Parts: sequence; structure tokens; C-alpha cells
Amino acid sequence: MNPSAYPAGQPPRMPPEIAHHHFDVAAQAPERRLLAWRDQVGHVVDVLPSRDALRQPFNASIDRYRAGRLMFTDCRSDAMLLERSLVRISRDNIRDFALHVFLEGGIDAMTVRNGPRPAADGAAARVVAVDLGQPMRMRRQACRMLTLFVPAELVQEVFPDPQA
Repeated sequence: MNPSAYPAGQPPRMPPEIAHHHFDVAAQAPERRLLAWRDQVGHVVDVLPSRDALRQPFNASIDRYRAGRLMFTDCRSDAMLLERSLVRISRDNIRDFALHVFLEGGIDAMTVRNGPRPAADGAAARVVAVDLGQPMRMRRQACRMLTLFVPAELVQEVFPDPQA
């Protein structure tokens, strides 16, 4: 989100129990922006840039809010391909569920452990729940999305078999 969107150019102060982090690729050199984004979100998901995508202009920003074990993000980005491979999952400890709500744009294609999940009637998905403990690949349009990350243990308290 552009800092000038906030009154006086500064984000609102968060209560001490809510941690806020803002990142915008606009501060990077144009040829470094997609790679900077990959570095920023790489702790959760792999960004798979093509050679052509690395030559194109790229814009993205994210505001991340953490309160205890929950995390909420407000993200704007250009189109990209994202993946969590089985190899990646075996090497990290991220097992949250992510609930994506697209305010603009959506997902063109998504493949999960049980096979591809095409968007209904060719339209982009607007609300998507993702189990980060399972392999997935998604082609995301330019978008603005809100995401709530919930630890798997909390989801399992509400849903008996959330992986299904």
C-alpha cells in the first residue's frame, strides 16, 4: 500500500500486541523488483519468475499484521506464478491455512495435491483456502487480496479434517 494513502503519510500506530510490517518494491531498482518480492515472500511461498517476467515492470506491496499466532496481510501485486512444492514443504515448518479474499483480480489456475482446480466458468477465483502443508501451484492475476493465515492446530479445532 502506498504510504501516501495514510493520513500524514504514516500508517496508523498499532497496539503493541499487533506487529506491523510494510514492504513495497517501489524502493527497489526496476530490474530488481520481482526478485525483491520473491525474497520478501519466500519464507512462505516460492515465486517462479520467467525470464520474460524478470524483464517486465513489476509492482507489489504488502502490509503484514501479526497478532500472536495469527497473521493478516493486505497485498497488491502484479501477476505471478507461485508454488509450494513437496520438497519445499519437507524443508520448512509452515503448516498454516491461508484464506485469500480477492478484492481485485484472482487466480487463473491452481493445482493442488489432488489435481488441477479450474476456475468456475473461466472466471478468476475470488475466495480461496489453501493448506500450506500441501503442495500447490497457482497462477495469480494482478490483484489486491486480503489473506488470513491461521495455524493448522486452530483450524483443526473447528474442522475435524481440514486437509480434506
